[in-house]
Amino acid sequence: MAMKTGRTGQVKLAAIVIGLVSCLAGWTAMASAQGTSGTPGTPGAQGATWLNGPVIGMPNWNTAGAPVTPAPLVPSLAPEVCVARERPSATPEERQVAGGGWRLVDYWQTQRLGDVAVVMAVIAHDGMCRPLGYNAFVFTDGRFAGTVSPAPMSSRGDGALIRPPALLPGGRLEGSFVRYAPSDPLCCPSRPAVSVVYRVEQTEAGPLLLVERPGVSGMALPRTGWGGSAPEPVCALN
Repeated sequence: MAMKTGRTGQVKLAAIVIGLVSCLAGWTAMASAQGTSGTPGTPGAQGATWLNGPVIGMPNWNTAGAPVTPAPLVPSLAPEVCVARERPSATPEERQVAGGGWRLVDYWQTQRLGDVAVVMAVIAHDGMCRPLGYNAFVFTDGRFAGTVSPAPMSSRGDGALIRPPALLPGGRLEGSFVRYAPSDPLCCPSRPAVSVVYRVEQTEAGPLLLVERPGVSGMALPRTGWGGSAPEPVCALN
């Protein structure tokens, strides 16, 4: 005898399927845009290899005087409730980021300390309103200095920024990145988080964001689910 499913159950099932498809499609699009092999089942994507070696002496991906890196063209498959969290630009720095095709969101407001500003922005959201393809853009006196990661980061991906960078005195900032082992489940990265301290150096061509030294690593595991506040770097159906 076939089991009857009520309308409420059908609606819930449809919502779960839509969320799963959106999450998978977002990951696939982001992996293609970044040239990585990252999928929901393989958190150890190649985009985080820059964190594998010594922090000091690593090649710099930022260029003084360069404009904001354009966002990869990824179609948004997120529900309207996620799109509703996007916001217009309100500062000169935010206008530069938005002009590059990045999406500003209400849960990440621009941070400032002295003449340094950090703007967080995303490319898209998954079906659970979690950020796909985000980065932190650093400015000094309104001029773009660089990003904290060489490639966009995604929810529950290896090398994802755990929280917005902390602004420090002297034009410095610190970012912490989650690390997954290849066999880790998406809920539970087993490797210690990596913390990196950056500084802004003034050059003739303009301000330049540089990696200065390792920071004090500290694991802050992301919260699953979306409770209306800043989404953590996760992507799961609850």
